Amino acid sequence: MDTVGQVAKQLGARGFYASVSVSLIPVAMRSVTLSPAAEDEWERSQGWSGAAVDGVVLGLELAGASGYCVVTRIHGMICDTSPGLMAIAGVRAAWAAASFIPEPTLAEIVEVCILRGHQLSPAAVRAKLTKSTNHSESKVAPDYGGIA
Repeated sequence: MDTVGQVAKQLGARGFYASVSVSLIPVAMRSVTLSPAAEDEWERSQGWSGAAVDGVVLGLELAGASGYCVVTRIHGMICDTSPGLMAIAGVRAAWAAASFIPEPTLAEIVEVCILRGHQLSPAAVRAKLTKSTNHSESKVAPDYGGIA
């Protein structure tokens, strides 16, 4: 299945844009590769290529999906694109390919990340999105040092 994930938002004079296209072949394992035709030296030097792949991997993980996924296209604009935004576009591309609809809380966190996307690294995007889906912390009773 070929899909596109995008970030496209304009707030006043500030733009937020990134686009990642992927092709997903359903198989039992999870693997993400970057097509050589999807990048050039410029995208690599900006950190967009690695960020797109990281985002697709994260998107598949959050969706609980497996498959062989190829990033077939990366598109950004020098003034409106950052590695963090490219990672978010990769997450959205993976979700579209896996037909995954995030729960409202996760979708809201993605939107908040977009507005901070120029300051966030792909690792920071991962931390924010995985923290939002890790509910095990809230199920553990707080430790007050033996005092109930």
